[in-house]
Amino acid sequence: MSQESNIFVCLADGCTQSTFNKATLKRHQYDLHTMEVLIRIKEVKHAIKREQRGFACPVCLKTLKTTSTFKIHVNDLHEGTMQIFNAKSLNVKRKSEFSSPTLKLPKVCSKDEIKTAIDTLKENDILTNDLATIAAMSAMGSDTIDQQRLLLMTEMMNAHPIALTSTDKRQYYLLGSSSTIKELASSQPSVNFIIPLLQQNTITENVIGKKNLLDYIISNSPLSRLLKNEIYWEINQETLEMANHDWRTNPQSRYGVSQLFAGCILLDGTNALLVNCIETYGRKKDVDPHAERYSKGEQYNSLPACDDIYESVCTRSIYNDESNKLIIGTFSCNMLITSSCTIEENPKISVGPSTNSFQPSKQTRIYLHEKSIKKARLLLKEDKCDRLYTYDLLEQVKQIRSKFYRTETYSRCRCSSEYTKGHIYQPYTVFTLFFYDSNQTEDSAAKRASEIFNRIATEVHTSTKHDRRPVLNKNTLEWFIGKSGDIADIVNCIARLFETSDEIEIIGNMKLDEQLKLLAKLCSTPIKTANDTVIGRLVQKLILNCD
Repeated sequence: MSQESNIFVCLADGCTQSTFNKATLKRHQYDLHTMEVLIRIKEVKHAIKREQRGFACPVCLKTLKTTSTFKIHVNDLHEGTMQIFNAKSLNVKRKSEFSSPTLKLPKVCSKDEIKTAIDTLKENDILTNDLATIAAMSAMGSDTIDQQRLLLMTEMMNAHPIALTSTDKRQYYLLGSSSTIKELASSQPSVNFIIPLLQQNTITENVIGKKNLLDYIISNSPLSRLLKNEIYWEINQETLEMANHDWRTNPQSRYGVSQLFAGCILLDGTNALLVNCIETYGRKKDVDPHAERYSKGEQYNSLPACDDIYESVCTRSIYNDESNKLIIGTFSCNMLITSSCTIEENPKISVGPSTNSFQPSKQTRIYLHEKSIKKARLLLKEDKCDRLYTYDLLEQVKQIRSKFYRTETYSRCRCSSEYTKGHIYQPYTVFTLFFYDSNQTEDSAAKRASEIFNRIATEVHTSTKHDRRPVLNKNTLEWFIGKSGDIADIVNCIARLFETSDEIEIIGNMKLDEQLKLLAKLCSTPIKTANDTVIGRLVQKLILNCD
């Protein structure tokens, strides 16, 4: 600084200003010539050196030209503090207080460069180092700040990219240490990709390749907290035999097989699905009135084929009754999945007969929950088994809408996973809609119709236990006396079937069955509405981990 008359001169840049006095000159030097400042943001201290364009914010990377604008930026945007100092005056101990050293930020890639890189990937050319790193981190679509942070992070980790070209000429980019990258580039090995085990104690002869992939998918899903400590086994010869007992000679199979597959996980490629609720149907009409029909051709059935990944179990998606039904098939039965949740970063839950979130193939793998396998073994040994568990008996009846004149229709062989036990997590049916807690002050006609189905199923179960013919009492219909509407009209038709009697038989009563089918159809929409609330509960339990 020099002084001639009243003019002060800044010797750093030769700037002169007639209005400079000692104070304004000092501010000028602070603003434009301070070489280093100290800032504290969220209890983290940073020593920031001036670059050619000014001070770069370590949080948002924005560059401010002067110390005053940089201080305002730190205070207002990041609620931090700043101190201006002479770097030469700080001793070593004082400088060591600042934990974040000044790092040279990597080059930022422009949108045009990213677009060119994406086009280059399609043309099977190799990207530059920085862009290959961004591609390896799946950050081509990220903004420039995030890309710059990723590049800075990989530089600090001393990680380098390498391009892998598959046999179909597709490019993949991976990161590794410099020694590993050099070795791969030199040896050019033929590779078999296996995801490392997440936990040492999960190593068994079954845990290879695909199981590692399933563990990896689970660990990166919101369902990780629920599933990470559970044991799953890919279906094997023993469980294949358990799933394929003949229902005529082994009637308990309808219960054991439902339990076997409850809580299983389907894996196809990188898509995984947790099965929350499943119900079993026999292959032959004499053991199950709702047995699968085969008149439409082979592509519409769920029988295992010779090109399926397993010998006697398959997974199919079949469009039927205006629903995309996801089915697991064996030679003795098929299982309809009525509640499920995808295992991914943003899980999707399905409740009801349709599952649109998972598309199986002939290579779909099935992983059974170890707890379900143990329970299924016990059920398959119990000759007189007539239910899966002692509670929620009506929730175990399948979601059917016909064949109400057959005893087998009321079989309690719908099973839930360990994670979704309890009636509030079960899909509603014509038998359980009566339990739905709606916001209406008075029960709807559909809920009252469900009460009729509820009473019928309970009567069938009770009478079978006491070896007597199940009957429907006329007083079950009392709520509908004097009521109008489509549901009331059908109930009045049922009332006329009693004639002068107070009760009518249920099993074998085809006239009653015809009216009950019409009644069940009218309950479909209310059931779907009720199932929407089940989805909300499952989101809380499975995804948000709220018990």
